[in-house]
Amino acid sequence: MLTQRIGIIPPITVSTVSGISAQLDIACHQAACYWLFHELHGDPPEGWAWVDGNLSDSTGLMTKLARYGRSVSQSDIAGLANGTVLVLTDLTNIAKHTCVLDNLGQIAGYNQTDWFTSPGVRHGFSTHNKTHIKWRSAKKIKQNNDAEGLLFAIPEKIAVDFAKFNF
Repeated sequence: MLTQRIGIIPPITVSTVSGISAQLDIACHQAACYWLFHELHGDPPEGWAWVDGNLSDSTGLMTKLARYGRSVSQSDIAGLANGTVLVLTDLTNIAKHTCVLDNLGQIAGYNQTDWFTSPGVRHGFSTHNKTHIKWRSAKKIKQNNDAEGLLFAIPEKIAVDFAKFNF
């Protein structure tokens, strides 16, 4: 189950073809990709996947994944199942933040600063209650830059199937 993968991600070292190595600062889309990859393959992705593999465009992947979900309103959020992937987009449906409902029903993710009413951690892991989503109206969220956005919920099975064909 995807919820068993959610948690702090160990340091990931990425290397360029010229041999320069650096530690990856995990962002929200990368964390969701990491957990989905780990669930799909049974092992987490290695550093090269972030540079030379399909995971190198995690924003594009999460934007595409959002299309497989449904738009969620403020009244829907309480009923979402654990393991649901949440993609917060701008009004043109470009992914701006991705997180996952963990086994306690908390919003879990990385780099969740200014997305919720409770503070997040820059390039670090944090959890938030579903009631901490910033809403502009019943159907639109408030992005971390104060602009309006949308929230899409992708059930775990659909998200893992998406990973099967895109990761």
